[in-house]
Amino acid sequence: MGRSGGGCAPPSIPDLPEVPDGVDIVPAPYGDVVAEMVSVAHLLAEELKVPEPKAYIVPHEYRGRYSYRQEQRTPDTPNLARIQLGYRVPGSAWSIVVDRSGSINTMLKPLQQGLMAIHLALEELALSHRIAALEGNALLKDFGDTSPVPRALIAGLQGATTSQVMPTLCPMFEALMARPEEIKVLLLLHDGLAHAPDPLASWAWEARCHPGFFFWGIYLGSNPQEEAAMKGLLGADRLIACWPAELPLKFGNVLWAFRPVGV
Repeated sequence: MGRSGGGCAPPSIPDLPEVPDGVDIVPAPYGDVVAEMVSVAHLLAEELKVPEPKAYIVPHEYRGRYSYRQEQRTPDTPNLARIQLGYRVPGSAWSIVVDRSGSINTMLKPLQQGLMAIHLALEELALSHRIAALEGNALLKDFGDTSPVPRALIAGLQGATTSQVMPTLCPMFEALMARPEEIKVLLLLHDGLAHAPDPLASWAWEARCHPGFFFWGIYLGSNPQEEAAMKGLLGADRLIACWPAELPLKFGNVLWAFRPVGV
């Protein structure tokens, strides 16, 4: 049967997932960004994977499983027990708050790429994580969300707001602290804090008192004055400066700080 009408059919566009109500970021095709960053994310994940502690089966007097053969060999230790040598890997949960002020449009593509690499690496490492963009209810990814929605929202991220920090930071902190993992890390990605600095400074200082909680800032830029201002707000030992293209590497440094070493 012939096609009605004389126009050509429009090119097909991959289906985009529906986003949660209230999220004011328009999802965008994400295949190209994922393809560009999946190898970077995989290398990051492989570098940070923690080897499983070694396990051995040894004779034991009462622990483990009884073995007739073992009893014949060593009557005093008739059981076979499994012992594990090495550190137990503590669980960790991650929350990432990313700037979307109008000024980030000058670095939008590398920011999207870096954020996508971080998301993909955390997925591969099976680390619980939540991502939100300033400000308000701009949740890109919630804990436990394994759908394509986060990828589409990362690809659709645009600079548009004045980026008030606290309305997003506080609920992200509360959701993170409700997690069962022993280590909880909150990262703030920003190209230079200029709004409402006093509440952030006092909050950042008080947040250090929570056991197992760590707050880091990542300054996206190279302005010495802006970097110094963010260090004054967050603490000089809690700030990393980089260009968006360096995000996976710098994020890897943060992840490495919580990676158990030695066996």
